[in-house]
Amino acid sequence: MGGASTDLDEPLPMSHFADVDWKRRPTAGIKPTHISVVNCFLGWEVTNAHGKEILTWSGATEFYWEDHRLIGYPTSEGVPEGIWRPKPMGNRGFDLGEVEKGKKLPSFQSGSGKVSKQGKLKLVCPFKIGGGGTNLSEQLTRFRAFPFDSLRVDNSMVMTNMTTEGDKAPYYNIQFDRPNVKNRVDDGVYQHVDWTACRHSDDYDLVCFGYAVTKNHEDWNGPPGTFCGIAYSLHIARTPNFYVRKGIVPLYLVSLFGLFTFFLEPADLPARCSVLSALFLTVYAIQWVTIERLPRLPFNTVLDSVAESVVGILIFNLAGMCVAFRAGRPEEGCFGDCLNFDIDAAQVWDTRFAAISTILVLGYSVMYQVVYQSWKISKKSGWTRTWPNGPTLFNKRMRVYDQGFRLWTDEAFGEKHGKKFMGEGVLEPGETW
Repeated sequence: MGGASTDLDEPLPMSHFADVDWKRRPTAGIKPTHISVVNCFLGWEVTNAHGKEILTWSGATEFYWEDHRLIGYPTSEGVPEGIWRPKPMGNRGFDLGEVEKGKKLPSFQSGSGKVSKQGKLKLVCPFKIGGGGTNLSEQLTRFRAFPFDSLRVDNSMVMTNMTTEGDKAPYYNIQFDRPNVKNRVDDGVYQHVDWTACRHSDDYDLVCFGYAVTKNHEDWNGPPGTFCGIAYSLHIARTPNFYVRKGIVPLYLVSLFGLFTFFLEPADLPARCSVLSALFLTVYAIQWVTIERLPRLPFNTVLDSVAESVVGILIFNLAGMCVAFRAGRPEEGCFGDCLNFDIDAAQVWDTRFAAISTILVLGYSVMYQVVYQSWKISKKSGWTRTWPNGPTLFNKRMRVYDQGFRLWTDEAFGEKHGKKFMGEGVLEPGETW
């Protein structure tokens, strides 16, 4: 068995390691193996293809640990074939490549020299969303908040043990505690995330990148708290600027012009009708500007609701103006200059309908249909939802306790770090992660 002093300058002969059972966990039956993890975020992209929004994401999980059995081992021989290493298993659609298949060996950590003095090993597990990416268009509920929709995409891996015979759970002690490089300590003492990506793609911004250590909260592959894994979350939100400036703001300006029509003389109903007719057609002209970028959905979105409410308000204004005209119109009819028109009676109805119309625009359309509905939908199916409310089996069986983090990738982050960051995220309570 290997167990030489760590101050050896020359490797031990290979015969020294002849009886080592490399397939067993280094501390099997004694204690969990301490694994330091670094999360490498390489890139993400949302593309539009045949009416579908496809998300692709790639990165790597780096595992670092020590195997005391390798102390004194000659690094020139390479890592022993079949040596124990972490064996992650990804959820459906989360491709972990050769590592998940058990075909990739770890390597000695850099700086080991010609002899392994501490048995330090490293295993890089590249990952990606398999099958060409995830179809974001399948998450229909969140589209109800369009163009203020957002979503959370969860992926995770659970850690399995290569050889369980003679061993007992828990097998792993996973921590995000690999020391950061000296010139990066301002971004965190530990190297949680190695970021080399952008934060914007197509219509979307990456709000934050979540990563956490998970444990089973029920009897699943072992007693509660003994089965662990790593969870990743992409919190993505649509950038609504185009749709707000080209659609929502112009639509509300149309409703504002509709209110200004009440300042025309109540007796001049044809002029009022002419203005409202033009505004009515303008609503559909505004929608035509954005129609090529709108998703084809079987239900109304927030943008659709704004357009419909503006049309409804214009019709309501027209009805009010007709009522005001009839209230001021003399019994014998209104011909020519209509000198007997009761302007005071007409203005009473104008005031009433204008006030109600204003309430409908601000209270119902803006506050309820846009603000409240967007918030309600996003809370349920947007990026703010919590881990346990996700759709996968791992969301249901695994929980985040004391190691849930989020790296907030806002404008300030982009301006400061650009496409390179190496440091820590912000600790998040497990129940809200």
